[in-house]
Amino acid sequence: MQIKLLIASVIALTLLSSTAMAVEITVGDSGSKNYTTIQDAINAANDTDTIIVYPGTYNENVDVNKSVFLQ
Repeated sequence: MQIKLLIASVIALTLLSSTAMAVEITVGDSGSKNYTTIQDAINAANDTDTIIVYPGTYNENVDVNKSVFLQ
């Protein structure tokens, strides 16, 4: 029984720690955010990060090759 509890605890801690490490990255065409292009933000992001794109005009082709949240 103790081994099952230990395994469950390790799994829970692993899941919680990976969620806690997610970062919010901002994109704005005015230069006041983390990045001015969506692609640069995607390139800098890690899996589970959230990329928030603020209103503006972005003339670019975007290649998303990882698991991020894009708003």
